[in-house]
Amino acid sequence: VVVLGSDRDLIALVWNGSTFSSITTLEPTASFTGEECFDAAYEHGTGRCMVAWAENNHLQPRYRICTGSSWLPAMYAPNIGSESRWIRLASDPTSNRIAMLCLDNDNDVNANIWSGSAWGSNQQFTTSCPSHDRRNMDIAFSSSGTQALAAYSRSAVTSICYRTFNGTSWSTEQNGPSIGQVPGVIQLTPCPG
Repeated sequence: VVVLGSDRDLIALVWNGSTFSSITTLEPTASFTGEECFDAAYEHGTGRCMVAWAENNHLQPRYRICTGSSWLPAMYAPNIGSESRWIRLASDPTSNRIAMLCLDNDNDVNANIWSGSAWGSNQQFTTSCPSHDRRNMDIAFSSSGTQALAAYSRSAVTSICYRTFNGTSWSTEQNGPSIGQVPGVIQLTPCPG
């Protein structure tokens, strides 16, 4: 469980099946309290949990990994150019890869892939998300693994914009069907099997 408190503390708690243990303050000064500027995901192969978050006045998302018995030191992911307001993580069910999608304070959407040991290069998908007061982007891996889908909004575009990750690289931007209005909140949910 990851909790963002009203004082901007980001706290992680591990539920062992009957009680909470390993209560850890990951960050005393998260960037925002009104947006979900953090997320958590598990590496499929190792079972380690990664939590990524936005630290106040930092252009690089921070992350920390729980091995199951202890927390590794906090590290920084690559610079995305502005503070993240929304962070989404998605686990590849066939590897230790974790995809991260960030919507920042400048209405930019950036993606990156964790290999299980390091981050790759950021890929900026758009600089014109219509707003940053809602999560108008999301990311998910397919249930068969390897492939990921990132969906997001762009100002004045009435369809969902999306890119796919093929295990090596991201596609160019594509547009889904028009929904007749600019998409607001977007949620992707992979089929479990």
